[in-house]
Amino acid sequence: MALPEQPAPAAPSESRTVRNQPALPLTKQQRRILLLLHQGDLIWEIAEDPAHRTVYNEKRGCPQRLPTAVVTVLEQQGWIRRRPNTQAGRLDSWELTAPGRAITLGPRPTRSAPSP
Repeated sequence: MALPEQPAPAAPSESRTVRNQPALPLTKQQRRILLLLHQGDLIWEIAEDPAHRTVYNEKRGCPQRLPTAVVTVLEQQGWIRRRPNTQAGRLDSWELTAPGRAITLGPRPTRSAPSP
């Protein structure tokens, strides 16, 4: 009887990356933000309020405030990236990355049926 082959162990650099930044499940708020970015909107810094960012919702025609912590998590996961503004005195913005686009367009999580 032959034993099944064991998968090769991950290289140290691969396992360290996975352990340091595990992919988190996408929250409703994160999905909404990524969808706005997918539609071409950008997240902007707010000069007078470092605890928040803003994204202009073209569909509603108004800006929406976002906690900086939410933007930070999206950036750490690699779903968005900062676009530094090279003009003096201008604020940075964030845009959707290829992995962010993939997770945005991927299947939505299904709701489990409520327990009886």
